[in-house]
Amino acid sequence: MRRILTSIVLLGLTSGAAASDRTAADILGDVERAAAGLRSVSYEARLETAGSSKTRVLAGQVAMQDLPGADLVGARVMIQGDLSWLGQPGRDPFHVAYDGDQFRRLSYDDMNVIEIAADKPGLALFGVPGKLMPAWFLSIDALRADLPDGATMRVEPATEVREVPCEVVVIDTHDARERVVRLAVGVADHLPRRIEERYRSARGGEVVSVLTLASMQTDAVFPPSHFVLEPPAGFDVRSHDPIPLFDTRLGQPLPDFLMQVAGSSATRLSAFRGKVVVLEFWASWCSYCRGSMPSMEAMSQAHGPELVVLGVNCRDAEKDPASFLRNQGVTFPCVLEGSSLATSFGVTGIPAVFVIDREGRVAYASSGYSPALHRQLEDAVAKALAP
Repeated sequence: MRRILTSIVLLGLTSGAAASDRTAADILGDVERAAAGLRSVSYEARLETAGSSKTRVLAGQVAMQDLPGADLVGARVMIQGDLSWLGQPGRDPFHVAYDGDQFRRLSYDDMNVIEIAADKPGLALFGVPGKLMPAWFLSIDALRADLPDGATMRVEPATEVREVPCEVVVIDTHDARERVVRLAVGVADHLPRRIEERYRSARGGEVVSVLTLASMQTDAVFPPSHFVLEPPAGFDVRSHDPIPLFDTRLGQPLPDFLMQVAGSSATRLSAFRGKVVVLEFWASWCSYCRGSMPSMEAMSQAHGPELVVLGVNCRDAEKDPASFLRNQGVTFPCVLEGSSLATSFGVTGIPAVFVIDREGRVAYASSGYSPALHRQLEDAVAKALAP
């Protein structure tokens, strides 16, 4: 969910008619004060995100200590659970932990523990599991966000979430995506129990995201070992340096790096100057990478020679990634041995996608895969290709 709460309180946005004597600003002010005083919290979380055809479910246990920390600096975090698709068999487990100095993530597909030294980790480092952490648990600064001046909020009748009495605030941004957020917070502790967000996707369909928090404890004291992810039997520890060598901020020009494309000689980025380039970092063990490939293949076929799609194989034990792609029905070129290039781009999670415009500048970047993310990518490509 976007980081919205304090922005609304501080910016003094218009409040609609209240369903009780307490206004939306009163309730959100209490949320701000509760977040400022939070030092430790643990809970069970379930996030359901429904698009046009499928519903993704994240469910797990979350523990955080030494809060608040600006964008997680100084905090300790553990998230463990699984990802599934509603009505479909199979679950993908996840386990991530940050002890204040070092981040570790279990990679079940290749039986590795990915280890990253990160004194300034950032919420994005946690990838998809990080969606189970509401941003205002982490710092008051994280609550600021850009909202349209015309946003309104109102109080709705009280409700219960998992037997916890809650006040309800609805925030209507009146923005282009028609985004509406319904927030249920505990009457006693003013902490969130359910966050529902509805908005229009780039293609006009409705997306509904509901995060539910249960069994919340704010007085637990965890031993330091709780936030240290020890390798399970048979797992190897693999270090990864997340510090990028390239400046990948939007609008920044990239250096003329060299890459080895399967079936051809080494190629520099400058060879594609005047065209739009899409780089997708992937690995054969990554289920999200495999899920993204049909969409990336369709994109490469749809735009002709003005668009170059390159799959960059990285951090993979696959001996013949080009053949692997062909077996997946993919025809766009594959960059071999792309792990060092992934480090240069600061890639911490895959699939990671970068759009490079005709002048060699970063036009778009994202990590992960979902239909909604791919639609954002399509929009970015269309904008880069426009005359």
